[in-house]
Amino acid sequence: MASHSSNLECRMYEAKYPEVDMAVKIQVKNIADMGAYISLLEYNNIEGMMLFIMNLNQYKLI
Repeated sequence: MASHSSNLECRMYEAKYPEVDMAVKIQVKNIADMGAYISLLEYNNIEGMMLFIMNLNQYKLI
């Protein structure tokens, strides 16, 4: 049996990257203090970081 090196690519959309505010399917790779490292599943598993943003309106300064 011949061995095949698999280098498959899968992108569901023509665009290389999603538009701003577009909903996409992701896989969380790691969660850190400032955000989560993710892969964009519909865009050939491009890696990125999703930052955590606090809503400062929820807190009071004393």
